[in-house]
Amino acid sequence: MTHRREEGAARIPNAAERAYQAIRDRILHGSFIPGAPLREEMLAAEIGVSRTPVRDALRRLLADGLVETTSAGGGCCCGCCRPRSCC
Repeated sequence: MTHRREEGAARIPNAAERAYQAIRDRILHGSFIPGAPLREEMLAAEIGVSRTPVRDALRRLLADGLVETTSAGGGCCCGCCRPRSCC
């Protein structure tokens, strides 16, 4: 028997999507100080995922213009509370 997902059924987000949404929401709600480093280990523990989904989420947020890279290779909150297309 084949199970098909019903149209309109809620989609369960994967770990990377959960991390992306959680970090993005925190940035947009001002939970991070502009310029503050975003530590993978801390974010992973808070969100309840491993570091890999957090790393993927930070890459997406970098592309969205919500995170900047630092000289040390990490990420930080860029201080802009809107996606790059709105800034």
